[in-house]
Amino acid sequence: MAANDGKNGHDEDGSEDVLADDPLHFEPQERVSPSVLFVPSSSLRPNDAPKAPEAANISRRRRRTLYQDGDNIDSSSSINLDDSARGLSSGVETKDHAAADWYTEGPGRRVGYEDLTAIDWIYEYAKERQRLSVLRSATSGFLGYIQQFLDASQIWLVLVCTGLSTGVVAALIDIASDWLGDLKTGVCIAGDGGGRFHLNHGFCCWGLDEISQCTDWHTWGQALRVGSKSGAYAMGYAVFILLAVVFAVCASFLVRSFALDAKQSGIPEVKIVLGGFVMRRFLSAWVLATKSVGLCLSVASGLWLGKEGPLVHVACCCSNLFLRFFPSLNDNEAFNPFRTGKLVLYQVTYSTGWYAFELVPFALLGLVGGLYGAAFIRLNVRVATWRRQSRLLSNGLIEVALVAVITAAINYPNAFMRAQFPELVATLFSECSDLQDEQLGLCGAGSTPTVLANLLSAASLGFVLASITFGLQLPAGVMLPSIAIGALYGRAAGMIMRNWHQYHPNAILFSSCEPDVACVTAGQYAVVGAASALAGSTRMTVSVVVIMFELTGALTYVLPIMISVLIAKWTGDAFGMKGIYESWISLNGYPFLDNRDDNLRTSGLAPDVSISRLMTRVGDLVVLPATGHTLASLSHLLAHYTYRGFPVVADEASQLLLGYISRTELSYALTSSRARGLSDQAEAFFSHQPHADPNTTLDLRPWMDQTPITLSSRASLQLTYNLFLKLGLRYLIFADNGRLKGVMTKKDAWHILDGGMDGDVVEDKAPRAMQEPAGDGDDERSGLLDHDVQDEPDAVRVD
Repeated sequence: MAANDGKNGHDEDGSEDVLADDPLHFEPQERVSPSVLFVPSSSLRPNDAPKAPEAANISRRRRRTLYQDGDNIDSSSSINLDDSARGLSSGVETKDHAAADWYTEGPGRRVGYEDLTAIDWIYEYAKERQRLSVLRSATSGFLGYIQQFLDASQIWLVLVCTGLSTGVVAALIDIASDWLGDLKTGVCIAGDGGGRFHLNHGFCCWGLDEISQCTDWHTWGQALRVGSKSGAYAMGYAVFILLAVVFAVCASFLVRSFALDAKQSGIPEVKIVLGGFVMRRFLSAWVLATKSVGLCLSVASGLWLGKEGPLVHVACCCSNLFLRFFPSLNDNEAFNPFRTGKLVLYQVTYSTGWYAFELVPFALLGLVGGLYGAAFIRLNVRVATWRRQSRLLSNGLIEVALVAVITAAINYPNAFMRAQFPELVATLFSECSDLQDEQLGLCGAGSTPTVLANLLSAASLGFVLASITFGLQLPAGVMLPSIAIGALYGRAAGMIMRNWHQYHPNAILFSSCEPDVACVTAGQYAVVGAASALAGSTRMTVSVVVIMFELTGALTYVLPIMISVLIAKWTGDAFGMKGIYESWISLNGYPFLDNRDDNLRTSGLAPDVSISRLMTRVGDLVVLPATGHTLASLSHLLAHYTYRGFPVVADEASQLLLGYISRTELSYALTSSRARGLSDQAEAFFSHQPHADPNTTLDLRPWMDQTPITLSSRASLQLTYNLFLKLGLRYLIFADNGRLKGVMTKKDAWHILDGGMDGDVVEDKAPRAMQEPAGDGDDERSGLLDHDVQDEPDAVRVD
């Protein structure tokens, strides 16, 4: 979206003489008497209210103002939405300088969005349409078409640059984390095989058929010349734990010192940003650098976390950086990518296909995946809640170090847990005949009971460790750990089925199998199990099938994967509708409305109640009458009340709704008016005053949304929710026959639905949440109009 670059009538100090050309004549108007319901700001005495805070220092790049007569229009920055309301193609409207109300009803001027507030999508859509209209009307001929083509091509350039840069960053992270991860178990020393210190285990032994032929790779026991076998094992164990702790603590230190927004996966925050929530520093260059370096260290530490989820955050940061080169966007190949000669990361080809009888164990894997996902989400959320409340874990670095020590101590004795996730998953997905000199002991002769015990113990311990790790203050994803855990129990199930067929080949179950041919391939079960675990934890379906196909290229197994994924989701939904990311969104108090739950009546998220029982009623609002204000009284009003916005009505008698003005716009208008010399006792009004002198009064109509979205107070919650969801509203005003009845904000709607999804009784819970005082800064679940934002890393007060 376009944003003002600070060149159109703005002063260096952020002020703007926005009403200096108002030609209207001034004549004092009679004030409305104060009342309980309507709160004229002039009724607040200076001694009764705290000192008014200074206006927020909003960057010129984010200012949103509408042009007046005589202003130069910059199609790449700000636009006049008053014209768009009338369908005009030009950004300029000639004003009648007679004593008439020349203000066209519209959404009003916008200063910008504060941090942790919701975006007004209707305003932004209208502004972009107006920008395109101005562009089309100002260009003609061949050069005009070229200019329009270049404008339309900007988004594609950003996408291409984002893809390339994300690929480069991801490759560097992969290379660094592989080398650091292998460094925990040994080091590549220069020798006859051409080894170098900077090579990881795979490249140090590149081209050799057996690992025993690799003379340049030395374990730490060999490198430190420890003679005894037990001493070498103990030395390797100690170095493994030491480096794991160092890597994890360094990653957490980077996040806590430079960019706290780089912690965890970032996917919950990405979802709410895409849903229209402003998080100023979440996509900054510092976050990109910190997350990239921290991700290398956290993955290499061996903690049960992945890098795939955080790479989504990295990609968004890259895109945000490129958007800065395109003001109109900012303001409003088959090569060897995995250095394996394959086009997908875990490309698998099996010598046999799957049989119909295998659909039963595949379905059972889906059931296990759903149970795993439900248990993982429940345990992870409880650990995160306890972590926030416990004083023992107030120091994030100590907690990370403690978890790293426990994880490394548990991982090292079990080969499946000691291996890095890419190596582990690739081995579990493969047939034994395709594994050359595999180091995990998966396909050793006569070792089935031991391997089964190691697989199941690794899956169980990995489940516990992943539940504890996800939520630490370091870059961490949950997708690859879930895939690894699912592949572990899936491979175990495949081995059980394979041994069953091996010892009972004539059983009725295996009647369709060809004789003397391996009927069951254990790697297939690992793929299906991985899909089920990922679906159970994230509650995604089609995306999981696509992800598994992209990872393995196993198109033949799409049907078994789909069956497993669907059963996993159904099973998980029986214990709760939220996936791990939605659960963290709810835990952090973000006002995210999921478009997958747009039918409340059929989904059972909330009863079909009248919105009049849930909205914030007019008696609990601070309502501004159209007249009777001064600059000083409005300043005291802002200092006394912490609401983010105020409905405006004509007067107490009629209660006729005129519009809505947000706290940001009102504060900015007061600041800019003082900059042009108005005194604190200057009159301010929200309605047409034909005899007002623009030189001595302040007309706030340009800053007020005179066309807010309204709905009858007799409407249902279903309709209200659909309006918030489909239109991206920040707030919704309820009025009957033009008379104000109440207000509901985006977070209020989220809080009601979040309580309904958690099984609470909405009718009993919502009104109390809606009507609590906005000035209570201790409850993060208070209404969206609350202005206070608590300075806490994991819990925010939002708009």
